[in-house]
Amino acid sequence: VERMIADQNLPAIWMNAKRPHDCVYQDDEGAAYLATKRLLDAGRRHVIMVLPQNSSHYSVNDRLAGYERAIRENGSESNVISIGHSQSIIHGAAANGLPCLENLESPAGIVVGEAPTASLLRTVIENHYHRRVPQDVEITTFIPQNQIELEQLIVEPISGPVAPHYDLGKIAVETLMTKMDAPNTPLPPRVVPYHKNSKIFTSAWHAST
Repeated sequence: VERMIADQNLPAIWMNAKRPHDCVYQDDEGAAYLATKRLLDAGRRHVIMVLPQNSSHYSVNDRLAGYERAIRENGSESNVISIGHSQSIIHGAAANGLPCLENLESPAGIVVGEAPTASLLRTVIENHYHRRVPQDVEITTFIPQNQIELEQLIVEPISGPVAPHYDLGKIAVETLMTKMDAPNTPLPPRVVPYHKNSKIFTSAWHAST
């Protein structure tokens, strides 16, 4: 697709892609930084991060960078775990637990890279380790905007910043209209902040990185 656009000299804006120019993407690093900092400021002794395996999307690295920045500033030790999505892994975790949860000292916190994994971790923590969420272990994840509005996925006690999907599309269209007026002029990237989850948090999730 990229080569076809270049060959045809078509004006284009890349959405949810981190590029040197002509792109619009969400502030995953800023959201992860604030999510981690909030857990640390709340007195969570251990804050770990759980990320998806084998993902090359920019958001994974950006969320990791935000987590590690907050950990460094707090003088804590980072602990990053990767978890796959296969059914065998999910059923195995539910039955046998997960090594990353064995030695968590309560009150602990977990920053989870994907919302479905957050739901899995909640089940394992409550049913296998018999710990309370969020009292003993608080889980924070990055909540898809369409799912929080439809109440399909995330309910208390899982919390987190809400991905700005609608804002992302709106700004991408506005940027494309600007690009069409000057197709050969590179436009700087537009970084869109996350929204707070108003059902759970009272503080804003906007961050400048």
